Amino acid sequence: MRQIALAGALTLAAVALLANAPAWLLVPLLLVTGIVSMSSNGLGFTATGEIAGHARAATAMGFQNTALFVAGTVAPIGFGALVTVAGWQAGFAALALLAAAAWLVLRPLERLEVHGWVTAAGDGIPKASAGLKGEA
Repeated sequence: MRQIALAGALTLAAVALLANAPAWLLVPLLLVTGIVSMSSNGLGFTATGEIAGHARAATAMGFQNTALFVAGTVAPIGFGALVTVAGWQAGFAALALLAAAAWLVLRPLERLEVHGWVTAAGDGIPKASAGLKGEA
């Protein structure tokens, strides 16, 4: 997920820089950027269930889908408003910053994935917070 977020940040930054480029250059870059940005959907859904554990997988996946649908409704409106006011370069630069923020936000989960998801006493709740205190 972090690699996809980083790839998304880089491709979106490239689109921001080339937003006024000729179509022969911009269209293939937009195609790659779209593929990268959508490629994490199945992986994210799977990881949500895996992290939540058996007891809470359905609730976690339902919450994730609800959050995605809300974001999918609100984000295009905000993006359209930003592009209208500040232009395409600013809009894609903002998206690149959001993808970079996702890369940072997902960092604490990387160690847990490598070592396996540890759950407390069979309740299916990951002990993520206990092992992450004080990590930079």
